[in-house]
Formats: sequence, structure tokens, C-alpha cells
Amino acid sequence: MDNASSLYQLIGTIGITELGIFTDNEAIPAQQSYQYKISVKDTCGKESELSGEHRTILLQANSGINHEVNLYWNPYEGFEYSNFEIYRKTETRGEFILIANVPNTTYAFTDLTPPSGTNFYQVRVSKDSPCVPTKSSYGEVRSNIITSSNIGIEENQGQLFTVYPNPANDIITVTVNAQLLGSVYLISDQAGRIFITGKIISEISMINISELSSGLYILKIGDKNKKVNKILKD
Repeated sequence: MDNASSLYQLIGTIGITELGIFTDNEAIPAQQSYQYKISVKDTCGKESELSGEHRTILLQANSGINHEVNLYWNPYEGFEYSNFEIYRKTETRGEFILIANVPNTTYAFTDLTPPSGTNFYQVRVSKDSPCVPTKSSYGEVRSNIITSSNIGIEENQGQLFTVYPNPANDIITVTVNAQLLGSVYLISDQAGRIFITGKIISEISMINISELSSGLYILKIGDKNKKVNKILKD
């Protein structure tokens, strides 16, 4: 889906006799959430209405001051489900282990005591009745995999502040280490366009993001060696 124009674009076709599975090789699931619909074209070239929408889960993370791991994600759209399943594995253990279930209206979870070393996280939702496209059975949807360690998410090492709630609709609360007091902050998109700027004057600050469009943004604090965190605007 083209987020700028909100129009669905044709990305591929499969034959009626082929297995009903299509892989979007152009997608980068760790970068953004994607929305999909399908249609059917008959032998006369007439195309049906688009199907219902399916939206993928984008899992994001940051590390807290006490090395806890804060996970946040967008809701999955496509079928009904009762809860999100939080999975974790370590670099020494190959299989993901279910560590928590949260309600389907909750889009954040904090792993307060992650194991030492590198950890991997994934969020899943399960379907009561599996989808059977032709020869295969699919009963769950999985997010991208996030990697973290005891010193924080790889891209946010040395982080000295936390943000909550995340995702957020209107107001975010930023809690900073005392050494960041007086620092300038800015919120930009991934292309570097700046939308909000200000100054950190308290260890707990509130920033209004209600005017931002839905999507992923970057919060930076400090002029030199900026500390970075990602914000997901609902």
C-alpha cells in the first residue's frame, strides 16, 4: 500500500491453478507495517472488488534505564483474535518461548528481567480457524524479529531516556537522565524532515504529537552524540 496516496498498488499476480500464497519480496517488515488486499480476475478480464484488508505487525523496541526491554507494536488487521503472544529466545537457545499474553487492545509490553546477553523478540496472533490456501495451513501471524542486549537495543545503545506510551495518539511522556536536562530535542521522520522541536527542562516532560500523521518517527535529544528513540504515532 502507498501510504502517501492511500491507494493500493498491484504488486503481483498468481495463476488460478497455483498454490494460493504470494511473497512480497520488496517489503521490509522490520521497517514498517504493510497493508494488503487481493482481487480475482475472470477469464474475460473483469476484476472483482478488493478483499478485506490485512495489516502486518511492526514490532519496535527500546531499552529502559534499568536495562528492561520495552516492546511496542501496531495492531494486526485481518481476522479476530483475543490476545497478543509475546515470544523471546536467546542467542544460546534456538526456539522462541512464549513469555506473556496481553489483551488484543494492548500494544506494549515490558520485559523487566531479560536474560543476560542477546535476546530476540517476536509478537504473534493466532487464528481460531486456520487459513487453508490450498495445500498448506496457516493459523498465526508473526511480526518481525527485534534483537536486544543487556546494554540496550542495538541502534539505541547508550540511551539515556525512555518514552511512553509508545505507540501514542496525542501525548508522549519523556523521562530523561539528569545529564540531558537543558538539551534540545527534535522529532523527525525517517527521511530527516523535522516536525517538532523543543527543550528538555525537566526529568519528566510531555510532548504533544497530535498533529503528526500516523507513522514512525525519530526522537533525538542533545546536540552532540544525539540520543535516539523511535516513536510510533497511531
